[in-house]
Amino acid sequence: GLAVPTAFPPIPLAEALERRPDGPGFLLLERDLANPEERPALREALRAQAKPDALSLWVGPEGGWAPAEVEALLGADLRACHLGPRVL
Repeated sequence: GLAVPTAFPPIPLAEALERRPDGPGFLLLERDLANPEERPALREALRAQAKPDALSLWVGPEGGWAPAEVEALLGADLRACHLGPRVL
């Protein structure tokens, strides 16, 4: 069955990375229209792997992630994905 995901209050990025659960992590970024193949939709990325026991979704603040944050997150083996062509 499905489980309700756990949402945590905001904490510093370094602390969040230390507390990261086991399993794959997905960094949600704006869709890169110049290179759409480099950032698959989250749906496609999830279909491309075995079903994990746990995973983490990394959603940035309003206005998006800072370049240094993106670098740190990708350096922590998160996979960059997007949710689709629209930005709210």
